[in-house]
Amino acid sequence: MMVSSSSSESLRDPGGFGRQNIILKRHKPEYAERVKAYAPFYQVLALIIADYVVEGELFDRDAWREYYGVDIGPETEEVKNALDFDYFYGIYHGPNPRDLMMRKNNPTHPVRQVCETSFIPTVRPERYTYLSGSPGWSFDYTLRTAILHAEHPIKGRPAEYVCQNEVLEQHGTGLAGRSCVIILLKDLVAYDLCRDEQIVYLQDLNDLTGYRCELELEALSLITVLFAHNVITGERSMFHYSRTCEYIRNGAWSNHMVVGDLYPNRSTRAELFVGSPWVGFEERIGMAILRNLSIRPSSQQPGPQPHSSTCCTLQ
Repeated sequence: MMVSSSSSESLRDPGGFGRQNIILKRHKPEYAERVKAYAPFYQVLALIIADYVVEGELFDRDAWREYYGVDIGPETEEVKNALDFDYFYGIYHGPNPRDLMMRKNNPTHPVRQVCETSFIPTVRPERYTYLSGSPGWSFDYTLRTAILHAEHPIKGRPAEYVCQNEVLEQHGTGLAGRSCVIILLKDLVAYDLCRDEQIVYLQDLNDLTGYRCELELEALSLITVLFAHNVITGERSMFHYSRTCEYIRNGAWSNHMVVGDLYPNRSTRAELFVGSPWVGFEERIGMAILRNLSIRPSSQQPGPQPHSSTCCTLQ
């Protein structure tokens, strides 16, 4: 989809004049160099701009060590490519696809940036190894093992599941797969629809915006981002529930799993509901807009991408 020049201003203008730019700490040096190149005759001003941008968090290998005391291993090529400067900010500073969908029916609806409306971008690992507590112990990353570190972080707010036994019995050992970088938007969409209709809505969103969000949402991806955001910020997040692709079966009935309503309980620990929806949940069940940045179009190679002076195609 082609968006207006105002939507792509932060891509063409590294200084971000008049825009809200959030730059990950790891990208600050490259950002400073780009600002200097953009304003070669105003080096001092360029450095001031680079120094005072909003510094964003990334839950990467360093964060997994700092907050959970585990090592998720060196960055894979998929993770490095996902964090390529031009590719990452082409998405992160791009328009929120939900807002673009809302504007389709309401031309006055404001369109925010993804970076303003998402949880902390998170690296979902394939495996991790404990550095403290039980040093050297290594685990595949699954729904069952994810809760081990979430309940006992070495820093930040702990969290736990509120879930039915069937969740971990049926899906607890499903492997995460290759490490990847995930961006999860805070707002859910497609309430009051059955799951098939929700999938159609997400496909329409992708067709309209080019955002390439996941149609088959995996519970582990949602949970990873929510736990990471919680351990750093302590914020209550995702007040409602998102359906996932996993089925929960109990006797003669089955339902798609829902994840959501992360909230603090009476202690300092946050609780995240993971399970089958209860009666009365329906009006609170939507679909999350989640993008796996490590899945890139086959035609697109890592590295700088050309940008038009008047418009930008979402990557």
